[in-house]
Amino acid sequence: MTVTDAEGADDIVYYQNMDISDLSYQQFGNDLVFYSATDAADGSLQSYVQLTDWFVTTDNVEKLQIDAGVIVLDTLFA
Repeated sequence: MTVTDAEGADDIVYYQNMDISDLSYQQFGNDLVFYSATDAADGSLQSYVQLTDWFVTTDNVEKLQIDAGVIVLDTLFA
């Protein structure tokens, strides 16, 4: 899934049925990509969330919720 925030409102991306300890992320160009480390173990991603231009704008998705756990993205790279 690719997410582009064009409205400037607070946004939350929800993951369900995933262990927060399995979450991995990396910068891909100007995008921030989240994926399951288990899924990536074979060298191929079957599903991921890509936040477009996350590193070049202040108009970002701000929170990532995984079942009951929440990651505030602004603090992830502080």
